[in-house]
Amino acid sequence: MAEKLRDSIAIHAFADNNKKYHVTASFGVAEINPAVDTFTKDDLLNFADEALFESKKKGRNSVTLHTSKKKWFGRKYIDVFQE
Repeated sequence: MAEKLRDSIAIHAFADNNKKYHVTASFGVAEINPAVDTFTKDDLLNFADEALFESKKKGRNSVTLHTSKKKWFGRKYIDVFQE
């Protein structure tokens, strides 16, 4: 859904005072599995925020998914980001 919205915004020309403008949008999407995960709603919002910053780092106009999956890296877990 976020990808469809992003694409719809990118292809639309906005007009104001006979001038056309093109805008883009970036989205951060997060998912959790309530049956398995113990994350709170604040965690979910933080995950979405982290994914949004990943989208912006990639050059904007993109969607990044933050899953609740974590990978073991050295001595700590790291978040998994997917495009």
